Amino acid sequence: MRLPESWTERIPALEQLEEPWEPFPRIALFAWIAFYLFFLYVGSSVLGSAGGVAWSHAGWPGVALFTGVLVVIALLIAFRLVAVKPLPENMV
Repeated sequence: MRLPESWTERIPALEQLEEPWEPFPRIALFAWIAFYLFFLYVGSSVLGSAGGVAWSHAGWPGVALFTGVLVVIALLIAFRLVAVKPLPENMV
């Protein structure tokens, strides 16, 4: 199944998911897209608002601290995911 080019332009991560989704029904692909967009918009709304709160309370130093905390959290998640073993090929 080929994705429309407009989708992969808007959501670059979908280019990498194109091949692994071949054996799955289209509904699984659309569920992934909905999941991705939901967390994209909710995350940007919540974190964008939190960044505004940091700005209103502490100015640029508050925004820098907020961004630093987000980077540390992202790194902790990334390091945790590196330790997760991948599924065997036949389990996909």
